[in-house]
Amino acid sequence: MATIRDVAEAAGVALSTVSHVFNGTAPISEGTRQRVLQAAARLGYVPRRRRRNGSNRQQVVIFKNVIPAADEEGWSFQHEDLAEAIVVAAYRVFKERGVDVWVVPFEKDEVAQGIDPSYYTGFSGALVVDSSVSSFSSLPELPLPTVLAYCIAEAKPVLSVVPDDFRGGYEATRHLIRLGRRRIGFVSGPTGWIVCKERHSGYLAALHEFGLEADEAREASGDWSVESGRQAAAAILERGSDVDALFVANDLMALGAIRALRERGLRVPEDVAVVGYDNRAVAAVADPPLTTVQLPLGNIGRRAAQELLRLMERRPAHADTPASRVQIHCPLVIRDSCGYRLAQASTPQRPDFSPSGGEGGGEP
Repeated sequence: MATIRDVAEAAGVALSTVSHVFNGTAPISEGTRQRVLQAAARLGYVPRRRRRNGSNRQQVVIFKNVIPAADEEGWSFQHEDLAEAIVVAAYRVFKERGVDVWVVPFEKDEVAQGIDPSYYTGFSGALVVDSSVSSFSSLPELPLPTVLAYCIAEAKPVLSVVPDDFRGGYEATRHLIRLGRRRIGFVSGPTGWIVCKERHSGYLAALHEFGLEADEAREASGDWSVESGRQAAAAILERGSDVDALFVANDLMALGAIRALRERGLRVPEDVAVVGYDNRAVAAVADPPLTTVQLPLGNIGRRAAQELLRLMERRPAHADTPASRVQIHCPLVIRDSCGYRLAQASTPQRPDFSPSGGEGGGEP
């Protein structure tokens, strides 16, 4: 079994640094912390727990998915910080309630394969945090109250807290339609991903509601990277699709899509409006600033922690938990890339945004 010394040697840090990372007893740089967590995951290291000074404080364990470091535009970069933001938000909720927190890294499918049940001794609850809305098809029965954050369990009575990506895709597309765009394309991430299916379904629902036909020629997929977004948008344009807007399933691909449009002499948003997804920091400083859908990672972490605390308070371990899914709203963040300012400037009176042309509607 791996020891703390093995982790320190693998990560190239001192023993005390590894201890601080797992116990939260000193500030550690994010780069160093990630090296330690990744080394621990590779080695299968599980930190020993002990109650300080005989304390009877409750303890929870957070299983956090660790993704190996990769190129800035690679798959790992896309998702590692997502799990981190959820963990930080949940950690703060637990601390405010006087609950001790232990963060244990795991690699994909490690939780599904099972962890030594004796490891759960002394814990009052478990929170499993993934870096993308994935499904655990073989999640084992955990011997304590458990909540999943940013992931779901198939055929298991485990509560999950996830973003409402269907509604996010719907509202992004509806916003473009209300701005007068009618030939709206869609750039997806990997097509098998749950979030991509949900965002695409929302996109199609908005088109249908407003009487617009979906056209597969206006759709393409990427791998979440900037370059894949550029290639996907280029593929749509090369098919002769006369799009006047693109809804893109993440911000990095949206930046690539904007690059592809400009390479063909098209202006954003005058000729083609663009809406992304996630609301990463880069979205606010993009050229033009990117309209996007906010991925509510902090709210997911906070709600997941609150739900776990409720389970811990109202029922003993092993009691049945009805399967349910809590969906967190993903708000639209309006900036310049969608053409909202252009529509305002060119419309002397507030436009009618209802699907039928009657009264109602309005900007979300």
